[in-house]
Amino acid sequence: MRLSTVAPRDETHAAAVFRAAAGAGVTWFDTADVYSHDDDDLGHNERLIARALEGVSARPLIASKGGLTRPGGRWVPNGRATHLEHAARDSAARLPGVDLYLLHVPDPKVKLSTSARALQRLVDDGLVPRVGLCNVDVTRLVEASEHMEVSAVQVELGPHRDHAWLSGLVDACRAREIDVFAHRPLGGVDKVGRWRRHAAVTALAAEREVSPEVVVLTWLCDLGVIPVVGATTVEHARALGEALRCPWDDAAREAMDEAFDPHRVARVPLGARRPAEPEGEVVMLMGIQGAGKSTAVADYEARGYQRLNRDQRGGRLRGLLPALATGLANGERHWVLDNTYGHRADRARVREVAWAHGAAVRCVVMDTPLEQAQVNVCLRLLERYGHLPSPEELAAWNKTDAQAFGPNTQFRYLRDYEPPTDDEGFDALEHRPFVRAPMEGGRAWFVQGDLLLAPDGPALADAVRARTSGLVLGYAWSRGTDPESERAAMIEAWGSPLEVAQCPHGGGPPRCWCRPPLPGLLLWLCREHQLDPARCELVGRSAADRKLAETLGMTFWDSLELST
Repeated sequence: MRLSTVAPRDETHAAAVFRAAAGAGVTWFDTADVYSHDDDDLGHNERLIARALEGVSARPLIASKGGLTRPGGRWVPNGRATHLEHAARDSAARLPGVDLYLLHVPDPKVKLSTSARALQRLVDDGLVPRVGLCNVDVTRLVEASEHMEVSAVQVELGPHRDHAWLSGLVDACRAREIDVFAHRPLGGVDKVGRWRRHAAVTALAAEREVSPEVVVLTWLCDLGVIPVVGATTVEHARALGEALRCPWDDAAREAMDEAFDPHRVARVPLGARRPAEPEGEVVMLMGIQGAGKSTAVADYEARGYQRLNRDQRGGRLRGLLPALATGLANGERHWVLDNTYGHRADRARVREVAWAHGAAVRCVVMDTPLEQAQVNVCLRLLERYGHLPSPEELAAWNKTDAQAFGPNTQFRYLRDYEPPTDDEGFDALEHRPFVRAPMEGGRAWFVQGDLLLAPDGPALADAVRARTSGLVLGYAWSRGTDPESERAAMIEAWGSPLEVAQCPHGGGPPRCWCRPPLPGLLLWLCREHQLDPARCELVGRSAADRKLAETLGMTFWDSLELST
């Protein structure tokens, strides 16, 4: 078994803590360049380790990390190749050796492939012998592995946190012979109380005359992961050695695995947990918010499936599991859960409950593109409330209506989305392509209002009037401080009465559904005038205008071509 510890920040006793940890049998020291107060103090803990190990002939292995910065004390990712190279070289210069170098966290602004290739170059150039990743899921592990040889993965793991086991991350690492480091294995002060009082932990601690912490660390080591423990005193460091010497047997193993179900998935293969002759079926109908799940679920309900939906019941996804387990145990064998289920671990929890009660599991993915899901959300809001909500209204409505949310909700979902794959063990995995039902209504022309304020605005207005005598509507996003004056200028440039729908909200990340290229304004106009978007024409100039027309099925006209 192996243990890792992180560096204490107090230089006065750091050397004693490190030496006590090494003497206790700790085989890894874990640190990072950003374990410091801010960017002016980078490498603080790395320097502590270097000074503590001066004159030590057999030093423990050292893992350090890069890819974060500390401007003003904040934690800001930086996964650019140049930053990782410089950070790794600086760490290597500060430490007596770097045996493993990890990407601290994926940078959402940098392609993971870019960071992965930079890490691999560190190995190829001989700067470090091994590289790895922190805080990743299976999807990102697979992606990074295409560009680097991943030797280790560090994620939060412990009795309080089962995500890495349920998601299949630990299994994926084992299959690739990748070491798994578990940071926060005891959960920190906010989680430790939950498991310290557990009967299985206290009984094993009393029987073996060790602390509850030692029981948990021993169990994690037995599961094949490397706990990363923050030892801040000599006493803490020496106590780590007890986890390496604590008596452990099948009875203790079984007690802990049972106590912290579903950690048993760490030992029992996927195929062995699947029911040999399933009775009934649990369907996970998943997809982005606005994918059309609520519509599709009606077919299952008509066929006798019981529905479980978080938005209807409130609470978290985990809160649905007891109801599912109770229903299956009571003989209700067909269930449909229409939630987002964007994470492998969330899907695995449903799978494990279904299998434990002898039911098959079907995953149905609504393959609705983001743009069409945005249309669905806008149509739903217009149907419920009669108008497009302001950001303030959205915030207020969302307290009682889970279907009232801003665009960022969908963006966050896609950012963290883990597409379902066959290795998750579903009895069936089905993808449903998006098909929009035909809409009824009249036709009209839409003109991007800002184009009317351009020098060729009058020519554009004439060109549109030459092609239609029917309804013409304008849409725009106010970029200034006086939307009313902007709209009045557009109407004046048109030369006759013109209805202009305008988004008055400010810049930055979109907080409303009416800022183009989001479809809210045009859908509101279509609703007000009973129009069929597929029968309408849109005059614009930008790629966003063209995309908006494509999303709504409108015919697109390039304003430059139209006015010449």
